[in-house]
Amino acid sequence: MAVNRLERFEKGYTMYELNDILILKKPHPCGGVKWQVVRLGADVKLRCCTCRKYVNLMRDDLQKRVKNTETEKGERKNGEK
Repeated sequence: MAVNRLERFEKGYTMYELNDILILKKPHPCGGVKWQVVRLGADVKLRCCTCRKYVNLMRDDLQKRVKNTETEKGERKNGEK
């Protein structure tokens, strides 16, 4: 049975959009903490903003690792400064 987008939002899943910038809790070995969302699906493809390497993460793993989210224009989505 498929879960629609509203049910996922109600369960606490965060919806990401293409080109969002995610700030993860742990840095990449290159030292970067900012990642750009490149592809969405069952898993999420991210590109490091520092070294341009790609990583695929399952949505559940990504949910645990994200510290903050910015939009394409640099605005914070969750209201933090």
